[in-house]
Amino acid sequence: MPHTVAAVDLLRFAAATTEAHGVPPEDARLLADTLVTAELWGHPSHGMLRLPWYLARIRSGATAATAAPRVVSDNGAVLVVDGQDGLGQVLADRATRLGIDRAREHGISAIAVRNSGHFGTAA
Repeated sequence: MPHTVAAVDLLRFAAATTEAHGVPPEDARLLADTLVTAELWGHPSHGMLRLPWYLARIRSGATAATAAPRVVSDNGAVLVVDGQDGLGQVLADRATRLGIDRAREHGISAIAVRNSGHFGTAA
């Protein structure tokens, strides 16, 4: 039988659970937001269904709880970032911020991220 849970309750649960696994609070909230947003958009395959999978990957060491991306190639407007197996949503957010900064400086930018975990609905 289906059970309805308020989005705000899902957000709190997902963030708290992720944070309990060592993910910094801001990153845990970002991951929780992407999971709940996927649910609200009608994409449950990328929603809360994924939470146990993310947590299992953190517990096993396959995904780093704390993102430590580093730039491995810098050509001004074009960067390659090594995500060091961090959470994909967090790495995508950081890469986007880098891209915005570089576009402001150069008029355009392209950021590639390697060694990233799954990054949800990518939107």
